[in-house]
Amino acid sequence: MGRKENPVVRKVPAVGRLADFPRTWRATAGLTYVNLAHATGWSAATLRNAASGRRPPRRDVVRDAVTHCGGPEQEAIDLWRQARYHQRLADRPRPQAPAAHLVRTVVDLAALVEELYEKSGAPSMSEMEHRTDGRLGHSTAHRLVTKRTIRPTGTSSPPSSTPSTSKNPCAPSAYRHGTG
Repeated sequence: MGRKENPVVRKVPAVGRLADFPRTWRATAGLTYVNLAHATGWSAATLRNAASGRRPPRRDVVRDAVTHCGGPEQEAIDLWRQARYHQRLADRPRPQAPAAHLVRTVVDLAALVEELYEKSGAPSMSEMEHRTDGRLGHSTAHRLVTKRTIRPTGTSSPPSSTPSTSKNPCAPSAYRHGTG
Protein backbone atom coordinates (compact mmCIF):
# COMPACT_ATOMS: atom_id res chain seq x y z
CA MET A 1 0.00 0.00 0.00
CA GLY A 2 1.42 3.38 -1.02
CA ARG A 3 1.39 6.55 0.98
CA LYS A 4 -1.77 8.59 1.38
CA GLU A 5 -2.46 11.00 -1.49
CA ASN A 6 -2.37 14.73 -0.99
CA PRO A 7 -5.73 16.45 -1.27
CA VAL A 8 -6.74 17.67 -4.72
CA VAL A 9 -5.92 21.32 -5.35
CA ARG A 10 -9.17 23.12 -6.18
CA LYS A 11 -7.95 26.59 -7.14
CA VAL A 12 -9.65 26.10 -10.53
CA PRO A 13 -12.70 23.90 -9.75
CA ALA A 14 -12.84 22.27 -13.20
CA VAL A 15 -9.21 21.16 -12.81
CA GLY A 16 -10.08 19.71 -9.41
CA ARG A 17 -12.99 17.76 -10.91
CA LEU A 18 -10.66 16.42 -13.58
CA ALA A 19 -8.14 15.33 -10.93
CA ASP A 20 -10.86 13.45 -9.04
CA PHE A 21 -11.81 11.43 -12.11
CA PRO A 22 -8.63 9.35 -12.64
CA ARG A 23 -8.23 9.04 -8.85
CA THR A 24 -11.68 7.49 -8.58
CA TRP A 25 -11.10 5.07 -11.45
CA ARG A 26 -7.63 4.12 -10.19
CA ALA A 27 -9.06 3.37 -6.72
CA THR A 28 -11.93 1.38 -8.28
CA ALA A 29 -9.42 -0.70 -10.23
CA GLY A 30 -7.34 -1.22 -7.06
CA LEU A 31 -4.12 -0.03 -8.69
CA THR A 32 -1.20 1.91 -7.28
CA TYR A 33 0.45 4.65 -9.32
CA VAL A 34 3.39 2.31 -9.88
CA ASN A 35 1.08 -0.43 -11.24
CA LEU A 36 -0.71 2.07 -13.46
CA ALA A 37 2.61 3.48 -14.66
CA HIS A 38 3.75 0.03 -15.79
CA ALA A 39 0.46 -0.57 -17.57
CA THR A 40 0.22 2.82 -19.34
CA GLY A 41 3.84 3.71 -20.03
CA TRP A 42 3.55 7.00 -18.13
CA SER A 43 5.71 7.53 -15.05
CA ALA A 44 4.15 7.27 -11.60
CA ALA A 45 5.10 10.93 -11.02
CA THR A 46 3.27 11.99 -14.20
CA LEU A 47 0.18 10.08 -13.12
CA ARG A 48 0.33 11.58 -9.60
CA ASN A 49 0.65 15.07 -11.07
CA ALA A 50 -2.32 14.37 -13.36
CA ALA A 51 -4.42 13.61 -10.28
CA SER A 52 -3.14 16.55 -8.21
CA GLY A 53 -5.43 19.31 -9.49
CA ARG A 54 -2.57 21.79 -9.83
CA ARG A 55 -2.79 22.07 -13.66
CA PRO A 56 -4.51 20.07 -16.36
CA PRO A 57 -2.19 17.29 -17.55
CA ARG A 58 -1.80 16.18 -21.14
CA ARG A 59 -5.00 14.75 -22.56
CA ASP A 60 -3.27 11.45 -23.38
CA VAL A 61 -2.24 10.95 -19.75
CA VAL A 62 -5.82 11.35 -18.48
CA ARG A 63 -7.26 9.19 -21.26
CA ASP A 64 -4.74 6.39 -20.74
CA ALA A 65 -5.04 6.39 -16.95
CA VAL A 66 -8.84 6.34 -16.96
CA THR A 67 -9.35 3.83 -19.78
CA HIS A 68 -6.79 1.41 -18.36
CA CYS A 69 -8.79 1.42 -15.12
CA GLY A 70 -12.03 0.70 -17.00
CA GLY A 71 -13.32 4.26 -17.09
CA PRO A 72 -15.11 6.03 -19.93
CA GLU A 73 -12.73 7.62 -22.43
CA GLN A 74 -15.14 10.27 -23.74
CA GLU A 75 -16.04 11.50 -20.26
CA ALA A 76 -12.33 11.75 -19.41
CA ILE A 77 -11.68 13.80 -22.56
CA ASP A 78 -14.70 16.04 -21.91
CA LEU A 79 -13.52 16.72 -18.36
CA TRP A 80 -10.02 17.41 -19.68
CA ARG A 81 -11.36 19.96 -22.22
CA GLN A 82 -13.35 21.74 -19.51
CA ALA A 83 -10.37 21.80 -17.16
CA ARG A 84 -8.01 23.09 -19.84
CA TYR A 85 -10.51 25.76 -20.88
CA HIS A 86 -11.02 27.02 -17.33
CA GLN A 87 -7.30 26.89 -16.49
CA ARG A 88 -6.42 28.91 -19.60
CA LEU A 89 -9.22 31.36 -18.78
CA ALA A 90 -7.86 31.74 -15.24
CA ASP A 91 -4.34 32.27 -16.63
CA ARG A 92 -5.49 34.80 -19.24
CA PRO A 93 -8.94 36.27 -18.56
CA ARG A 94 -10.83 37.54 -21.60
CA PRO A 95 -14.33 38.87 -22.24
CA GLN A 96 -16.97 36.36 -23.19
CA ALA A 97 -17.51 35.93 -26.91
CA PRO A 98 -20.92 36.64 -28.41
CA ALA A 99 -23.17 33.80 -29.50
CA ALA A 100 -22.69 32.92 -33.18
CA HIS A 101 -26.00 34.49 -34.23
CA LEU A 102 -24.96 37.78 -32.59
CA VAL A 103 -21.64 38.17 -34.44
CA ARG A 104 -21.70 41.53 -36.24
CA THR A 105 -18.05 42.64 -36.46
CA VAL A 106 -14.69 41.12 -37.24
CA VAL A 107 -13.80 41.59 -33.58
CA ASP A 108 -16.88 39.55 -32.60
CA LEU A 109 -15.93 36.85 -35.11
CA ALA A 110 -12.34 36.72 -33.81
CA ALA A 111 -13.61 36.43 -30.23
CA LEU A 112 -15.96 33.61 -31.22
CA VAL A 113 -13.20 31.71 -33.07
CA GLU A 114 -10.96 32.08 -30.02
CA GLU A 115 -13.72 30.82 -27.72
CA LEU A 116 -14.37 27.78 -29.91
CA TYR A 117 -10.64 27.05 -30.06
CA GLU A 118 -10.32 27.28 -26.27
CA LYS A 119 -13.43 25.16 -25.63
CA SER A 120 -11.97 22.49 -27.92
CA GLY A 121 -9.02 22.18 -25.56
CA ALA A 122 -6.73 24.58 -27.46
CA PRO A 123 -5.47 21.88 -29.83
CA SER A 124 -2.09 22.25 -31.49
CA MET A 125 -1.94 23.47 -35.06
CA SER A 126 -0.88 19.98 -36.16
CA GLU A 127 -3.87 18.45 -34.41
CA MET A 128 -6.23 20.93 -36.07
CA GLU A 129 -4.71 20.08 -39.46
CA HIS A 130 -5.07 16.36 -38.70
CA ARG A 131 -8.70 16.71 -37.54
CA THR A 132 -9.60 18.27 -40.90
CA ASP A 133 -7.65 15.72 -42.96
CA GLY A 134 -5.32 18.48 -44.10
CA ARG A 135 -8.08 20.80 -45.36
CA LEU A 136 -7.11 23.36 -42.70
CA GLY A 137 -3.38 23.81 -43.11
CA HIS A 138 -0.94 24.40 -40.29
CA SER A 139 -0.36 28.06 -41.14
CA THR A 140 -4.06 28.81 -41.71
CA ALA A 141 -4.90 27.29 -38.32
CA HIS A 142 -2.22 29.46 -36.74
CA ARG A 143 -3.57 32.60 -38.41
CA LEU A 144 -7.09 31.79 -37.20
CA VAL A 145 -5.99 31.20 -33.63
CA THR A 146 -3.82 34.30 -33.52
CA LYS A 147 -6.57 36.39 -35.18
CA ARG A 148 -4.47 37.20 -38.23
CA THR A 149 -6.57 35.61 -40.91
CA ILE A 150 -9.48 37.94 -41.69
CA ARG A 151 -8.85 41.57 -42.47
CA PRO A 152 -10.86 44.16 -44.36
CA THR A 153 -9.83 44.28 -48.03
CA GLY A 154 -6.93 46.61 -48.69
CA THR A 155 -5.61 46.82 -45.13
CA SER A 156 -2.46 45.43 -43.64
CA SER A 157 -3.30 45.99 -40.00
CA PRO A 158 -5.87 44.21 -37.83
CA PRO A 159 -9.44 45.52 -38.21
CA SER A 160 -10.76 48.16 -35.84
CA SER A 161 -13.54 47.31 -33.44
CA THR A 162 -15.82 49.79 -35.19
CA PRO A 163 -18.05 48.14 -37.78
CA SER A 164 -18.34 49.68 -41.22
CA THR A 165 -21.68 51.32 -41.88
CA SER A 166 -21.41 50.98 -45.65
CA LYS A 167 -21.03 47.17 -45.79
CA ASN A 168 -21.89 44.22 -43.66
CA PRO A 169 -18.58 43.67 -41.81
CA CYS A 170 -19.09 39.89 -41.84
CA ALA A 171 -19.84 39.58 -45.55
CA PRO A 172 -17.27 37.26 -47.15
CA SER A 173 -16.71 39.62 -50.11
CA ALA A 174 -15.52 42.35 -47.77
CA TYR A 175 -12.57 40.32 -46.49
CA ARG A 176 -9.53 38.54 -47.75
CA HIS A 177 -7.08 36.17 -46.10
CA GLY A 178 -4.31 38.07 -44.33
CA THR A 179 -0.70 37.24 -44.92
CA GLY A 180 0.13 37.01 -41.25
